[in-house]
Amino acid sequence: MVRKGGVPLAGTVSVAVALALCLLTGCALQRDMAGTVNDPDFEWVRVGFSVKAPAGANWYRLPDSERDPTTSVTFQKGEGLAVGEFRNSNVVYVKGSTAFAASTVLDEHILDRKDNLLLTSVLRRHLERCLFSMKERLARSVYSTLPGADCLKYDATSTLGKIPTANGELRIGAIHGYFCLHPGFDNLGIIMQTSAYATAWTDIPEKENRSSFFQSLRFLAISSSAARNLTKRPTSALR
Repeated sequence: MVRKGGVPLAGTVSVAVALALCLLTGCALQRDMAGTVNDPDFEWVRVGFSVKAPAGANWYRLPDSERDPTTSVTFQKGEGLAVGEFRNSNVVYVKGSTAFAASTVLDEHILDRKDNLLLTSVLRRHLERCLFSMKERLARSVYSTLPGADCLKYDATSTLGKIPTANGELRIGAIHGYFCLHPGFDNLGIIMQTSAYATAWTDIPEKENRSSFFQSLRFLAISSSAARNLTKRPTSALR
């Protein structure tokens, strides 16, 4: 049987059945936009790389950076508890986690990837500048690898202290990350970082297990036009 216009009716019925099943089972198509992460296997593609959201439930993809939405992606999840009624509620605690990845142009080209000392020193200098722009300080770093890339694995500390918010003073801790050299470009780095936040009187775990987020990094080819545009981008435009 054929519908008017030559479209097989059977195909139309199967699509309708699939949509109905999707509604019944609660499935949803993931789109690259701010909102709840409903597909843990979705790859968020940015200039030179892609990543997946951290493992676990209740992650939310934050709105894109106004500076350049093509270079970074940020995820966050949180929870809190307040007691009281209406405007007289009293916050008991607020806590959560943040993860982001971004591409950034190095101030120096790495001319010899086999020179491990030179590679790590160039990456470290640029990483320190990146962290400074995010009001963070490098605590320690060590040469490491992610699939196919030379990286610095690092820990950092926030220089913000206690941050005033409507829910009380927050602080940031458990800052861990990787800063990797793109395998195809000697002046393009990918920074990935996770951190935790909480009200000043709430404990922040020293270690956040976000290995799935770091291991999800994939390096992507870049067109010649995109590569030219990268050279014009400020190194501080991360998030």
